Amino acid sequence: MKLTIFSRLIIGYLTIFTLVTVVSVYAILQLHQLNRGTRQMLRVNTPILDNVEKLTNSILEQLRYQKKYTLTRDILLYDQFLSAKEDFKKFFSEVLSNADTEEKRVSLRKIKSHLDRFESFIDKENEYVRKNQPYSKRMVEHEIEKSADGILDELKKLESYSRNDIHQGMKMLGESASSARKLVITISVIAILALFTISIFLTKSITRPLTALMDKTKE
Repeated sequence: MKLTIFSRLIIGYLTIFTLVTVVSVYAILQLHQLNRGTRQMLRVNTPILDNVEKLTNSILEQLRYQKKYTLTRDILLYDQFLSAKEDFKKFFSEVLSNADTEEKRVSLRKIKSHLDRFESFIDKENEYVRKNQPYSKRMVEHEIEKSADGILDELKKLESYSRNDIHQGMKMLGESASSARKLVITISVIAILALFTISIFLTKSITRPLTALMDKTKE
């Protein structure tokens, strides 16, 4: 079955449209995937970095208010200590819910262990203070500061893990973007060559019958 000139034009234009659509859709899908990867990476690690800073400030505030309270026995200072303690728990829960790797979860478990020890010695000291009982202040404060240092060290590790995840994620996204860009260029070149080939084919398929008709007319 021979195709008419109009049919050949329609088929050629549809082929061209299909090639352009394929390239466009692929490029859009790749951009969507990269954007989704970036949002996911930042959604997890940015809150962790923000909360690590808040946790650090909270534990330092607890230390400061605790020392002032044991010296002055001012109930307002103790209330501020309790407020900082509640803030720490809230920020810690948020970080725990966002922890997406095993090394982060391990670090958080260590923080919890140090925190339990930290709170245990503070509770003991406050009990001694309230009852006016003698105790080894130097030993208790040493244990409290040792536990706080353990918490701060793990918070630094947690921050390092999150920053490293962001760096590695950005690197992987960059590599993916580069690969996608190369593939889009390759597909585009193929599409251009295909368009050129189709154009030549259409031109010949249209002009050949016209040339043959003109030759017959001359005869």
